[in-house]
Amino acid sequence: MSKMLCKALKKDGSPCKGHALDQYGGYCIAHGPTPEQVHEWRARGGKNSATVVRIEKKMPEHYTVILDLLVEGMKMVMDGTLSPARYDAMCRGAKATLDACCRIEEEMKRVRTEEIEDAAAQHLEVNPDLDVLKAVDLKKAEQ
Repeated sequence: MSKMLCKALKKDGSPCKGHALDQYGGYCIAHGPTPEQVHEWRARGGKNSATVVRIEKKMPEHYTVILDLLVEGMKMVMDGTLSPARYDAMCRGAKATLDACCRIEEEMKRVRTEEIEDAAAQHLEVNPDLDVLKAVDLKKAEQ
């Protein structure tokens, strides 16, 4: 089935160039849904947007646990069941934990990069030491 264009007109009077959908009687997603559907979609906001879902999938579990604890602590402070001082201590502990995690991840990334460079050097049968490679380049340039 060929894609048909929406049969609605834009505010300036020109025809809409969106793709018509059967479920909306030949109108596109912008012109076809009922006001109730549009209201429901807007009420949801970006909660189910692809970007949010992708970010949540990529976020390490220990980060989400910390974030959930901080959000819950914030609610408890608002309810009066947790003192602001204790919540502040939670936040400082969370920051220290996240800082340590970031340093560990940076170190792991550095180690992985070195391993990849060494493997590539072995595959190409060259010396992985950059200082040696620079010295060889200087010697070649002198010749």
